[in-house]
Amino acid sequence: MPKLRLMPRDEEFFDLLERAANNALEGIKRLQDMIEHYENPQEKLERVHDSEQEGDEITHGMARKLSKTFITPMDREDITALSSALDDIVDFAEGAAETMVLVKIDQPTHFAIEMVRNLVAAAEEVSIAVSYLRDLKDPKQHIIAVHALENKGDSLWREAFANLFEENVSPLTAMKWKEIYEQLEEALDACEKVSDIVEETVLKYA
Repeated sequence: MPKLRLMPRDEEFFDLLERAANNALEGIKRLQDMIEHYENPQEKLERVHDSEQEGDEITHGMARKLSKTFITPMDREDITALSSALDDIVDFAEGAAETMVLVKIDQPTHFAIEMVRNLVAAAEEVSIAVSYLRDLKDPKQHIIAVHALENKGDSLWREAFANLFEENVSPLTAMKWKEIYEQLEEALDACEKVSDIVEETVLKYA
């Protein structure tokens, strides 16, 4: 017997959420390209900025859609929280990229490279998990993966932070990288927040 669907169908909400998730992934990949191939950082910052602008447009489109829709396929609060967290991923990615240019980073650290690779992996899992909302598929394996990557990110952040207090690191350099590391960690936290909302929503309606 087919499962009874209680959620009204409005594909545009799912389209917007999937666009936001894919855009967040693209923004993180652009940040990765900037950090791993640190040539012309200003030019690469602009590409990350383009993703941030696209994220803002999607978020505003979602808000307009919500204002015109009486019955939504998920709780309005869940849609708003999910849209906001997806936008946060790109905002923090842009913040990290912008800080690197503003404080004139000469060369990324190996900690930054590892952190952004871990962040890309989390954003990939998030993008898949968000796509599962459309048909209420079980996102468990992707949620577990995001949590594992977030735990790995916490360990990377602690190691990177501790390294800033080594004798060969100047106070100014430590201050610059502390800001960048924190923004990378915030982007990862936003990925985990998205995965939590997806999990709760599927459990609520499945």
